[in-house]
Amino acid sequence: MKWLLVTTNPTPFAADSAHPHGAGWNVGDQFARVGTEQLVREVDPQAEIELLNMDVAASFIPERPFDRAIFAGRPMFWHKAEEHPLWVHLLDGWLCRDPRKVMALGVGECFPLAAETLELERQIHRVSQRLWRLVLRSRRHTPFFEALPAGVDVTVCPGAWAITHRDDEPHEKLCNFMSGGAHYPAFDPDEAAQWRSIAGFTAAVLRAEGFRFVAHTLQEADLAEALGWPAYEVRISSNVEGYLRIYSRARNYIGNRMHGAILLAGRHSVASAIGFDSRLLAVEHAGAYVTKPSGINPTALLALARLEPGLAEEQRVRRIRAERSRMLELLREFAS
Repeated sequence: MKWLLVTTNPTPFAADSAHPHGAGWNVGDQFARVGTEQLVREVDPQAEIELLNMDVAASFIPERPFDRAIFAGRPMFWHKAEEHPLWVHLLDGWLCRDPRKVMALGVGECFPLAAETLELERQIHRVSQRLWRLVLRSRRHTPFFEALPAGVDVTVCPGAWAITHRDDEPHEKLCNFMSGGAHYPAFDPDEAAQWRSIAGFTAAVLRAEGFRFVAHTLQEADLAEALGWPAYEVRISSNVEGYLRIYSRARNYIGNRMHGAILLAGRHSVASAIGFDSRLLAVEHAGAYVTKPSGINPTALLALARLEPGLAEEQRVRRIRAERSRMLELLREFAS
């Protein structure tokens, strides 16, 4: 079968890319795409897979034939999302002309944590009418999420099972810092300011505890150096496989990058995310530790830094593997 997977830049700085933040890509989106692609190839070993890159308009214009398509585990809902080409050309365009051929697997939202949810709920309801199945990667504690519309489900982000099968011995401690503590510091200026006020202290503690820095962008590698990490203790790659190898060797992760924690949620590793936008809910739903910058103090930080994998991590991994199995059966039904 011919499968289309909707994702973002699969490598940094694709030609004609509209990817935000000047970083060239978000490798976390690719962790989710890898987890999705694993299931597709298990369901259909002869699958022909093509990526539709929503960061490059030419990737999905013009229309092309396909048997099945999946929005592969990346944000689909944000303020005024309906104006984005993802919606204009795909959700409301040729890709979703026949809803039976299209689903979304583990897609998410990106709003301020305290934002009113009416816009999000309206978007979810609208998208659910365009797809065979809409599977979210988190839920909120509102009546809407307690009684989701027909055809809407919730699982963990597909990135959570992307490296569950790897046999690398986890031995490193990894951390990540972002300037302002998140993609969108303006979502919560108070928390962003709090992060800036404790970033130096947090870095000093984690360096002393033996944490290396994993940089998802060149800008973050520069930030690592500014925070005191020598170059040989900074882990960086220009491709997805490189990052999967880096993370598969980690036994503890603390960082601003949500997908570092999501990826390691599927491993027998300690996984913690520090943030303040709604992507934190996807980390929490995957079972990893979450906190806002305002929740960081010396005692809490040292406790996270010194945690070793135990029974809680074993239970989390079992749950994620069970979710993977459940989504695999859903894709078998989707492909039939």
